[in-house]
Amino acid sequence: MNSIWKQTVVALALAIGACVAQAQLPPATVMEASIETNGNGARFPASSNGTVVVQGCPQCLEQSLQLDAHSRFFINGQETTLAKLTSAALGATNKPLTIHFRLRDKVVTRVDLTVFAS
Repeated sequence: MNSIWKQTVVALALAIGACVAQAQLPPATVMEASIETNGNGARFPASSNGTVVVQGCPQCLEQSLQLDAHSRFFINGQETTLAKLTSAALGATNKPLTIHFRLRDKVVTRVDLTVFAS
């Protein structure tokens, strides 16, 4: 009986501690979103200050997202240029493409294209 009492007290103390710890966390703020599509699901501009037009799925509405000097481009995890990414995306019909952007101003922070499966 004594053992059960101790286990109950310990479990109660842990539960109270978890509630207190969670109550001290600041509220979560979502700052970025991502659109997942494939290489044909996005049209890239010629310059890094242009607009990307992306469609996440055939039924989805197109979205316009702004590139800026801080937008970064990756193919298979390796940083590359917008021109090389655009070229690789043209032939990547069934390859995953993810575009990450800030919600507050719809500026693209990162574009990831995977052209091989690991």
